[in-house]
Amino acid sequence: MLFAIDRINEDDTLLPNVTLGATILDTC
Repeated sequence: MLFAIDRINEDDTLLPNVTLGATILDTC
């Protein structure tokens, strides 16, 4: 999932002027 977010953020044609992020929670 993080790989996909990085790829989307690098491609300006996919989502111009948008930056995606993720919050990782450790719930062990």
